[in-house]
Amino acid sequence: MHAIRLMMSGLFDRYPNLNLVLGHLGEGLVHMLPRTQHRLYRQRFGCGLGKRKKPLMHYLQNNFIVTTSGHFNTHSLNNAIEVMGADRVMFSVDYPYEDIHSGLRLV
Repeated sequence: MHAIRLMMSGLFDRYPNLNLVLGHLGEGLVHMLPRTQHRLYRQRFGCGLGKRKKPLMHYLQNNFIVTTSGHFNTHSLNNAIEVMGADRVMFSVDYPYEDIHSGLRLV
């Protein structure tokens, strides 16, 4: 929710080169943002839709980098790469909750 609020605030229109890192393959946004965006666009203008000028997916794909951090599933990783682009997905382990050996099996 924090990332959606930042997207809707107009922050990335004011600072288009700003990049933020989201862990856990985007905290679910990679999968849920299309539905969230669809629902927001169906609301009437002026209902708290924020100051953003572009679709939310644009900001996710251009202003965020996601990390694997504990998500060691090939299907989930491939989906994140398909949505975000390979250059916007970073490897991470999520230590101490996960160990390096689990993460290495992914790569």
